[in-house]
Formats: sequence, C-alpha cells, structure tokens
Amino acid sequence: MQITHKAFLGAIALGALSVLNLHAGSTAVLEGFENGFNVNSGGITNIQQFTLYGNARGNPVAISLYTAAGPGDPRVTEGTNSAKIVFPNDGYGNDFGIGLSDAACALVEAAASSNQVARYVLRYDVIFEHIDQISYFNQTCYIGADWDYVRSGGAVLSSYGGEQFGVSSFSVPLELPELGIPNNPPATNAALDFAAAGVPGLTAYMADQFAAVTEPLTNFTIYIDNIRLIDTYETPTTTPVVYTLQSFENPANPLGGAVNLNSGGTTLSLYTTNGQYDAATDGGQPGIYTAGYPSTLAQESDFAVTAGTNCLEVDCTNPYYSYDIFSLPFAGTRLASILALNLTPAQLAHYTIRWDVTTPMIPVANGGADGDYIQIDYNATTGSILPMSTGRRQYAGQSGLQRETYSLTLDQVAYWGTSPSLGVSYSQPGYPSATWGNSPFFFDNFRLIDTAPHYTVITSESYNPATGKITLVWLSEPSQTYTIQSAASLTGGFNTAVATGIPAGGDYTTNTFAIPGGASAGYFRILAQ
Repeated sequence: MQITHKAFLGAIALGALSVLNLHAGSTAVLEGFENGFNVNSGGITNIQQFTLYGNARGNPVAISLYTAAGPGDPRVTEGTNSAKIVFPNDGYGNDFGIGLSDAACALVEAAASSNQVARYVLRYDVIFEHIDQISYFNQTCYIGADWDYVRSGGAVLSSYGGEQFGVSSFSVPLELPELGIPNNPPATNAALDFAAAGVPGLTAYMADQFAAVTEPLTNFTIYIDNIRLIDTYETPTTTPVVYTLQSFENPANPLGGAVNLNSGGTTLSLYTTNGQYDAATDGGQPGIYTAGYPSTLAQESDFAVTAGTNCLEVDCTNPYYSYDIFSLPFAGTRLASILALNLTPAQLAHYTIRWDVTTPMIPVANGGADGDYIQIDYNATTGSILPMSTGRRQYAGQSGLQRETYSLTLDQVAYWGTSPSLGVSYSQPGYPSATWGNSPFFFDNFRLIDTAPHYTVITSESYNPATGKITLVWLSEPSQTYTIQSAASLTGGFNTAVATGIPAGGDYTTNTFAIPGGASAGYFRILAQ
C-alpha cells in the first residue's frame, strides 16, 4: 500500500522586482551581483567600502566581483557572481556597505509594512574561504535598528578544490516593529527612506571582527551573495499557527526545566511582572530610559515579561564572557515533533522559532568599558551552533534595558536533533555590579510559528490484512478538520474521498478506514478541509 501526502512548496527565484511578483512560497533575489556593481537611481553603489561610523581596520578591505569557476563553486550561492571581500588583517572594522536598488528597497519596505506574522524574511549569504584558518568571525549587519551578528559558528561546511569553505546566513524577519525597518514605501527614492531610519545613504553596512587560529592572518576572504526576500506563507491568506514552547507560566515547573550550567557565576530565577513600569517616563519607548537612571531595577525591568505574567531572569556575575550559562529543554513540544519528521529544508522554512530577550545595556557613562555592547550566542545543545547571535549597539548616552526578538526559520539550523534543547552564552562589558545587581537578562515567550498550517505530514501507517483496513497517523493542527483521499495511481488523480470531516486530535490525529473497493494497492493523501 502506497502512502503520499501534500508536498511543500519550494523556493522560486524571481528575476523581476515587483510586489506583484513576490507571491506566497517564493523567494525574490534582490541582489545577486549578476550585473556587476551597479549604481541605482539614488546614486548609491550597491557595495562599497564604508567608514562613516568609526574607522576601518587600518587598510580598507578590497572589494571585487567574483565569477564562479564552474558548477558547484561554493563561493557563489545564486547565479554566477558574488561580491568578493578581502580583509588585509584581522581585528575589528566598519568595513563595507550594501545599498539595494530603489525597487528592492520598496519591496523590503512593503514587506515590513505587511504586519503579517513571520511572513517575510530578508536574508543574505556569507561564504567563508579557508574557514579553518579562523577561530571566530562575527559580522554585524546594521539595517534599520536591527543589528544582529552572523558568524562562522553554525556555518555549513564543505570542501572544494582542496579548500574548506563555510556558508552562513544573515536573516531578519521584517514585520517586527522594534527593528525600525522603514514601512512606508515612498513614491520615489526608497534608498533615502532607509537613510531616514539611521543608515545614511545605504540600505545596510557590515562591521566585521575576527581572529585567526594562527596569527597573523592576512588577506582573509569572504564572499557575499544572494540578498533575497523570502515569503514563507503557503498562500496569501495563510493564518499562522503559533505554538508556545515555553513562557514560564507553569507553577509546577516555574523555570521551564532551565538548567544552570555555570553555578559559580549564574543564578536562574522566576521574574513576575509587578506593574511598576511606566512607559511615559521612558518617553513611550519600552526599555529605553532617557531621563536619568530609574529608581529601581524592578521599575525598569517590568516590561521584560512578553507573554503571561512571568519570565526567566538570568543573573550573571562574570564581567565579560561566559560559555553555556544555561540550557532550556523543548522535549515534548511542537518543535520536537517537527524535528522528529526529518523534513526537507524547503519544508522547515515554513517554521519560525522565536523568543524575546531583554538585556542590561549599561552605557559607558555608567562605568562600563564598552557598555553599549552585548552579544548573546545560542546553540542546540544536542546539535549545532545556531547561525546567528543577537546584539544591539545603542548611542552612548542611553541607559536601561532593551528588548530584542531572536528569530530564525528551522532550515537555518544545520542540525538540532530530535530531543531539542537550547544553550545560551553571552558577552558583555564589565561594569560595577552595584549599579544593576548581577547584570540581569530576561528571557520569555519561546514560540514556534507554523506558516503553512494546512500542510499535513503522515508520521506512521499500518495495514491490517484481516480487516482490509489501514490506519494513518499524521501531524495535525488543533481545530482543523481533515479529509482522506485515495487514488489508484499517481497519474489518475485523488478523486475518491474515503473519510471526511475528521476532527484534529491535537498535535497528532489517527484514523482507521476501509480500503475502497477492496483494492490491494493504492495511494492516499490527507487534506485540510
């Protein structure tokens, strides 16, 4: 007996850049450097050296156009060209910027204004050549107010021509309001609208920092390619299903199973909202305190609870970097169910995992050596490092906490395993603990967002020859109703309904039915009604 089920949509590369051409389940290439380095209608070079905010690393990077040597060349992830960036030495520098065309900017802004949960993702690839030569590489992409890190940790490794390469991807969900992506597409020059968001004359710029396994490292090379806009929705009318993975609301398990991995320098506790936060005092901007220091930490941290009334408070005494400060299990959750199915990358792209983190960003004026800097790294404790970390730089006079949302689609994780658990590490400057206690972090609202909820995945099947009946079990959506259809062949169409009006049984639904007409072979599929 043959079993089949509804397939997921794959990614479709689109050449034209119009909102009409970006449809559900598609990918639009905004810049692949296939026409070289162009100048758009706003006069912005699409990739160039950049030193507006601070100095470069001494000698500026060398930027050139690279053309693939042939099929399978990992230096190019789309088309035949990529942008080649050569760093003369390691260290830190504000190195280069990318300005998209006005048409591409308008498409990004239209996506940011959609307000559709987890629908649109802006992404680009970073290809590391001789990745074995570096101990770490962090690239900060500044676009709007989204300043996240894409890094060599979590890169997908490959060998080509006797060299070791790694590919990682920067990724940002466009609808989150705190990202500050312009969402009012102008009638003319979209690049100028990005300038109004705080990135003058550029869509984004990249600051890079890395160190070598063996010093010194000179002429280290990366490639940038395939700047794209991804639509994760199955259809334009898809209603995403949000599954809570952990929000720390269970009194019997208040910390959600979080485990302290650094007992000498970290304390985990439950934080409960107290109603003391006053948004008006903060100028209507949660987490940004602009009128001096708050009278109490509780007054400022109250907005850290983003779901329910509780969140996880993490107090760290280590003044700079701590590896593996705690882990959080997701066994028995919808995430575990999805990972157990061994879905393809195209299927996993329909699942977004998110959580909120509130961070203790203390300005230099308050005693920190580099107080507006923080970096939080994540890894799958039973699998790979997650490809991105979350961080933010604020202006030097700013104090208080800031909320961030970490978000990635599951296809970005090289391997997580079927019993998932999240590990957290952090990096921050040292500052007097008397100011804010033990550097509190707050984590909340871990969730999985399914943007293809009408898809079904059959997880098991069994046939009873004595009764002539077959039993199917499939991953289902709550409150959904299903139909089982049959076909004698894959070319003849599924034109027979063997069972209809089947209510979802929760995360999994089971149904036993008789094979139509006593047939000894056939095909079956599950459809959401």
